[in-house]
Amino acid sequence: MKNQQAEEHVRAARAKAAFLRPYFTHALYALIPVESAQVPTMAVDKYGRMYFNPEFVLSCPVDEIATVCLHEVGHKLRRHHD
Repeated sequence: MKNQQAEEHVRAARAKAAFLRPYFTHALYALIPVESAQVPTMAVDKYGRMYFNPEFVLSCPVDEIATVCLHEVGHKLRRHHD
């Protein structure tokens, strides 16, 4: 149940981020959300996976997670993985 709530929180945050920054919509929805307790907050890899820690996601309001999603998109678009 908790995992499902975290996934819903991430979905809502991506929708909010797309509303706030519509020019990032394609990049936001291209990221594949992956639940992981191995990351403390959220992270993105060079393959376009956006890892999220369910505990962290549920501890923050959707608006804050939306901002983190936009931050992670920035890493991917700027090719920080190279």
